[in-house]
Amino acid sequence: RQALEAITHPRIWAAMEAWLAQQQAAAAVVEAALMVETGSWRRYDRLLVVSCNPELQRARLRARGGFDDATADRWLGAQLPLAEKERVATAVIRNDGTQAALAAATDAAWGRVIAAG
Repeated sequence: RQALEAITHPRIWAAMEAWLAQQQAAAAVVEAALMVETGSWRRYDRLLVVSCNPELQRARLRARGGFDDATADRWLGAQLPLAEKERVATAVIRNDGTQAALAAATDAAWGRVIAAG
């Protein structure tokens, strides 16, 4: 995995930077699952982390990917725990409830990002 990441991550970062340079907006969103693990979050003004209860995260991964417990645990083990990502975040968006609650939390967080300039 490290060899693959050494090949792909520099190209991904370059593509993201090129895309961001072309934007004509007050703010833009970059989504990357391993942003905190790779340290690339430091390239940006703010970091919003979408987080949920770890057991819910595991259950969602199992349901989405059709994984057994061992496979889900390996996937999650390749990432930092959500609590560690939350520690470096500018803001945390909780995703423990309904889609409507997530939408409201996202709207509120986005409003704070825009207001902060």
